[in-house]
Amino acid sequence: MSGWPLVLVVVVALVVVGLFVFYKFSAGVVNSWVEDRITTVLNEIRGVLEKKRQLVEEINELSDQDRGDFDRFLSYVKEAGCGSLLQYASEELRSNRELVLEAVKHPDLEIDGLDEPEYATLMECLDSDMTTKEILNDSRFGSLGIYGTGPTNSPLKFASKELQDDKDVVWKAITHAPHAYQYASERLRGDPALFALAYLEFETRTSIVMYAGIYHADTGYSEEGGSGELDVGLIPADIYYDPVKLNQFQEQARTEIIKGEDTY
Repeated sequence: MSGWPLVLVVVVALVVVGLFVFYKFSAGVVNSWVEDRITTVLNEIRGVLEKKRQLVEEINELSDQDRGDFDRFLSYVKEAGCGSLLQYASEELRSNRELVLEAVKHPDLEIDGLDEPEYATLMECLDSDMTTKEILNDSRFGSLGIYGTGPTNSPLKFASKELQDDKDVVWKAITHAPHAYQYASERLRGDPALFALAYLEFETRTSIVMYAGIYHADTGYSEEGGSGELDVGLIPADIYYDPVKLNQFQEQARTEIIKGEDTY
């Protein structure tokens, strides 16, 4: 073999080798980036868990009088993911609008992208002495499909009944964690605008159509619901079981969602 055929074979061989090297290099870069991203997420959650554990231990040593100390609890709930420490405050503080408004800005954090059994196992590992590298290499997880961290639940759960019925407080809580809708008073859960806000916040944060149980402007309501999801049972029964009221609620919510989508 000589001449152009030989040159062609050599060129093809070089291209194949080049593509192979490029693929291996690219895969290595991607895998390294993914591992770094997952490591960052795991360390973030682990840091929150550790900080919250320390603060709970500190709170358990407080007197009843100190549990009514506004400045102390304001510093607690300002920590990332620690807004739920509001639950340990005195009843008077849980009725304090300023404290609750700060607490709802810092809902619990969860890791996105895992199913429930995998998530539960991972949280146990993060709460143990295992290093992040050991967790990444743990065969129970396979290839961790972690997208990042996101808010779950809401410190609104521990606010007074009066503040759970305060539309401005509930609105603020939902903007920081869509799940706050479930802790609003029955009156406010019947507000289509708040329902639409929860829908839009949830949709924006998850970047998917919706989790089961969320009202969808095109399909209506799903009968499914689960942990952390907004299911139809959260709509006041006097609305849900009244066809006229339900239709009106849907139409108003749909209008609010359409208007909101232009903003989001």
